[in-house]
Amino acid sequence: MTLNANEIKKIADLLAKADREDMSKIAKMFNEQQKVNTRSVVASFEVGEDVKFTSSKTGRTITGKIRKIKRKMIEVTTETTGTWNVPATMLEKV
Repeated sequence: MTLNANEIKKIADLLAKADREDMSKIAKMFNEQQKVNTRSVVASFEVGEDVKFTSSKTGRTITGKIRKIKRKMIEVTTETTGTWNVPATMLEKV
């Protein structure tokens, strides 16, 4: 799901009104939702699946197979560049 410009403006307005205690609660809610989203993404992959990602070092698109699924990272083996530990949110199914 993607928020539209109106929804983002509402969030920005609410953040502008928030005091320190509110901001702390919001940060906790944000972090919890981020964990839920990551778990959901990790659960969508299976060992042996073909995936691709863009290397942050070289900017190249790298393809490989999932070797192991960890809590946040997924181990991807490629034919040419070896094994990579990739955040699940950076992977795309091929």
